[in-house]
Amino acid sequence: TLLRLSDWIDKPLGLYSIQAEAENRRWTDDDAVVAVTDLAITTKAYPAGVLTWITSLSEGKPVADVEVSVLSTKNQILAAGKTDERGLVELEAPADHPAGEPWVVLASKGDDLSFRRLDQRKWDLPTVNKDGREPPSGLDGFLYAARGVRRPGDVVRLTGILRDDSGEAPAKNIPFEIRIYRPDGKLAKTMPINLSEGGIFHASYATPEEAWTGTWRFALFLPGSETSIAETTTGVEAFVPVRLEVKG
Repeated sequence: TLLRLSDWIDKPLGLYSIQAEAENRRWTDDDAVVAVTDLAITTKAYPAGVLTWITSLSEGKPVADVEVSVLSTKNQILAAGKTDERGLVELEAPADHPAGEPWVVLASKGDDLSFRRLDQRKWDLPTVNKDGREPPSGLDGFLYAARGVRRPGDVVRLTGILRDDSGEAPAKNIPFEIRIYRPDGKLAKTMPINLSEGGIFHASYATPEEAWTGTWRFALFLPGSETSIAETTTGVEAFVPVRLEVKG
């Protein structure tokens, strides 16, 4: 059954408690809390508080001057504030607050009101490495292939980009090379490359007709170095490509 709040309410913005009950079986019922709002709430809870980001559902832009408060499991206001021009507000509401653990975030602006429970739809990342990779001390690069799998005899087309530790493109006269490794780890070929403007380069490698099947590795090096600047892999498999039959 489709229920339109606009059929009964002129401006249906806000929170509504909806209850449904069977007329002939009163023990058959259900209820839900519905938010009719333009305020989208994104939260990041951490031991010292809650970072809240408010955006507009209709425009996808941050919303400033939204009143945001954090309520505890004991229905006490732990902290309150307003979002800045980025739609952000950071509220100090520690998990061990004497008035209770942070439970729900309320957001309001004008007639609009929204909420988000902190104990629902959580994305917990305690076992995920969030440190990222170590920043490079010299050259850094990105290398990728156009496709993830090919057949023996196909051409692997590579594109890469290089930057130094200040974020600038290295000089065009610096020599680089791509080393190509077979699935058994042995070096198949070394190709010199030349940088274009902006530190970008392109390279192609035609796999042999009798190429080993498996994962081939392509690594970017300075000549004589054993530390790769960037790497990528692609599969070489004996498969039949998808064909279409057209009937007149």
